[in-house]
Parts: sequence; structure tokens; C-alpha cells
Amino acid sequence: MARAGAGAWTWAWAFSKARLESDCYSYSRLLGGMCRHIMSHGPKSCSKRLLLVTNHGVPVELLESLKDAANNFFCQPPEKKAVYRQGVSPSPSVRYGTSFVPDKETALEWKDYISMRYTTDAEALQYWPQECK
Repeated sequence: MARAGAGAWTWAWAFSKARLESDCYSYSRLLGGMCRHIMSHGPKSCSKRLLLVTNHGVPVELLESLKDAANNFFCQPPEKKAVYRQGVSPSPSVRYGTSFVPDKETALEWKDYISMRYTTDAEALQYWPQECK
């Protein structure tokens, strides 16, 4: 498995040997050969009761560049981000929004997001905000 670097995305699942054996079929679609590798190490991997999957083969440099692109967009003033709000975005595929609704929220937690639906890479490059490229 890849070494966890700074800012690496990691997921962990607690499991028992019985659960691993029963769930391996369904996980095998996601993990590919990883599931067979885990099963071949049987007692050694099962005794830890933890499976750590790091980055799924995505280079740390790419993850860092994605974080930088997101920071470039979300650190802009609100009026610059508002250009991409639903209904006014230059592309119907790109949408900026927030999950925060002050009238309904009791906790001051929310997420801001930018999303895009596209069918070709050319379309994505044409409409994706310059600040995120």
C-alpha cells in the first residue's frame, strides 16, 4: 500500500475475520486484487482488525494540486464565487452553492461546494472555472 503523505486521504474499516470473509465478495469490486491479498495474509491482517487503504493509487502530488485548486476558488471574495451560483453560472453544468440555510440551521456548520456535470473532457475544460484549473 502507498505511504500516507501530507494531506493524504485515508479510509479505514474495522473488521473481524468473519466479516472480512463474508464481505470480501462485495468489497472485491472496489478493491480489485486487494481483497485477495488481504485474505492471503489471513491471521496477520485479521488480528489487527483494521484495514487501511491510502490514496487508492492516486499520487500525493495530484491530491495536493486538487487541494490547491480548491483553495484558489474558495478563498476568492464572495462576489467572484457568486458568478457560478445556480441560475447565473456561465455554464448550466457548473454550480456553486452552500448547504447553509440560516433560517433552518441550529448549528453553524455548512459546506460550500462547486460541482460540474460534463460528458467530454473538452466540455469540462471549456466551462470549469479558471481559478480551479
